[in-house]
Amino acid sequence: MHTFGLLEVNPKARTVSTLVPPTPGLNGKPFRFVNDLDIARDGTIYFTDSSTKWQRRQFHYSLFEGDDTGRLMALPSQDRRNGNITSRGNMKGKSEVFAQNLPGIPDNIRLSSTGGYWVGIALLRSDFIDQAAQYPRPGALLQSITMPKHGLLLELNENGQIRRSFHDPTGSVVPGMSEVHDDGDVLYMGSHKSPFIGRLDLKN
Repeated sequence: MHTFGLLEVNPKARTVSTLVPPTPGLNGKPFRFVNDLDIARDGTIYFTDSSTKWQRRQFHYSLFEGDDTGRLMALPSQDRRNGNITSRGNMKGKSEVFAQNLPGIPDNIRLSSTGGYWVGIALLRSDFIDQAAQYPRPGALLQSITMPKHGLLLELNENGQIRRSFHDPTGSVVPGMSEVHDDGDVLYMGSHKSPFIGRLDLKN
């Protein structure tokens, strides 16, 4: 049985294999919250480990605590068999705010077929969430909170402005949007709250 880490899924063969096991991790810290990945032209897999303290099901704690233990990892193509992992957490460079005051908490970002960027909104903003974010380490209080299930996907233009949005107001299909893949005609959507992939036909 797989206990997270970085997995490779083959839909045709219906197999799941482990590329990077959750333990021993790197520098004594296991991979608790492997989140997103991208594959470079040379085959290197870059993936994020959002927290070394909390697992995905505990993401509320990481969020409100202001957890800064996340890291960016690299798995070179030639090292996939032996699991040689390197860290990119100390890369030096400049950063700037691309988009702010969004209607929710953004998760992963992907290029759109129109030249913009799709941003999955994991959780809608509310007065409570905005206020709670000012007080780190809320502890057991979060266990009693019912988070809104509104599904929201934003497309931003090259300037970080909202171009269009898609909503699932009741969260009955895709609650808490994590990521989207855009093939031009169809959007394939993933949610950390759902064990399936949603599909939206843009032509209809």
